[in-house]
Amino acid sequence: MVDKRIVDILVPMSGRGGVENVINMVSDKLIQSGYRVRVVQMVYTGPEWVGSDIEFYPVLVKKKVDNVEDFVGMYAEFMAVHGRPDVVIATPWPFMAYVARAALKSLGLESVKVAAWLHAPVKVYKDNGTGGMECLSFADCTMVLTRKAVKQIKEVLPEHRVELVGNPVDMTGIEPISSWNLDNRTLLYVGRISREKRLDIIIDAMSKTQSMWKLRVIGDGDELASCRERAEYSGVSDFISWQGWKNNPWEDYNDVNALVLASDYEGFSLVAVEALARGIPVISPPVDGIGEYIVPGVNGYFYRQGDSGELAMVLDALAGGILPAVVPGNCVKSVAMYEKEKVLTGILNVIESLMDA
Repeated sequence: MVDKRIVDILVPMSGRGGVENVINMVSDKLIQSGYRVRVVQMVYTGPEWVGSDIEFYPVLVKKKVDNVEDFVGMYAEFMAVHGRPDVVIATPWPFMAYVARAALKSLGLESVKVAAWLHAPVKVYKDNGTGGMECLSFADCTMVLTRKAVKQIKEVLPEHRVELVGNPVDMTGIEPISSWNLDNRTLLYVGRISREKRLDIIIDAMSKTQSMWKLRVIGDGDELASCRERAEYSGVSDFISWQGWKNNPWEDYNDVNALVLASDYEGFSLVAVEALARGIPVISPPVDGIGEYIVPGVNGYFYRQGDSGELAMVLDALAGGILPAVVPGNCVKSVAMYEKEKVLTGILNVIESLMDA
C-alpha cells in the first residue's frame, strides 16, 4: 500500500470565522483527492473549529508563547515526532512561511515546498507585526485572494510565484431572493464585532438617516458591549436586533435589503460573496477585496471609508428611490467565479504543482 502524501496546514492560532471555514473546505478537498492533511496549530485556546474528519494537532494548549520565534522550534519538534510533510501551507500570517521554512531547514528538509496562503493585504499583517513581504521570500509560492495583492507582491518580489486563488463559497442549494423589496428596509451585518470591523460607523449612520432602517447583527466580539452602548446613546437600539454568533447566519434572509459593512480592511470578505450569491447587494467602503467584485448600482454601493454621514446618505437615497434598485440576478452572476469547487480545484492544482516540481 502506497503511503498518502502529507499536506501540513500550519496556523498560529484561530477563532471562528471565514478563514477557519475556508481551511476546513480546502482540507476536505485535499482529503477527497487522496492526500493526508494535518492541521498544525501553534497555540490553541479554543473554540473547536477543525472538522472531525481532519487530523488536528494543537501544539500548545491553553498556554502562552513568550516569543513567536518559538514557533520554529515547536513545528520542528512536531515534525520530528510525527514525520515530515510533502508540502506545507503556511497561513494566514506571512510570518508562518518563515516558520515553516526555518523549521524544515533545521531538520535538513529543504526540499519540502512551502506555500504561503494570505487572507488579508500584506500591509495589514506587517502593521500588526505578523510578517511582511520579507517573510514571503521564504515560500515557494504565495496564494492570494485579490488581483491587487498579486500586483503589490510582484512590485516588491518580481520573481516570486504568486497565485490568485480567490475564496471558495458553497453555493449548493442556495435560493436567491426573487426581488428587491424596500418595504421592510432591513440591513444585515455578519461578522466579528471587533475594532477593525467598525460596526460603530453603521450604528452612527442609522442615527443620521431621515429614513427608518432596521439592522440585524449576527456575530460576537470584544466590541459588542461598546457597540450596544453606542446604539443606546444614539437612540437606535430599538431598531437593532443583536442575534449573537450563528454557525449558519443565512437561515433567514428573504427580508434583507442589503449586507452592510464598514471594515477598515477586508482581505476578501467571504460574507459579502455569500450575500451576493443570495441576491443580496452589499454596501461597503471600497476596501481591498470588496473592490474586486462590487460594481456600484449593479450589485451594491460604495461609501467613503469611515464616513457614517455618507453611508446615511446612501441609505436615504435607496429609501427614496434616488439610487437604482439592484437586480438580485446581477448579484448572483457577479460571484459565479467563486463557486466552491472552482476555487478549491484551483488551490489543489497549486499544491500539486509544488509537490511535483
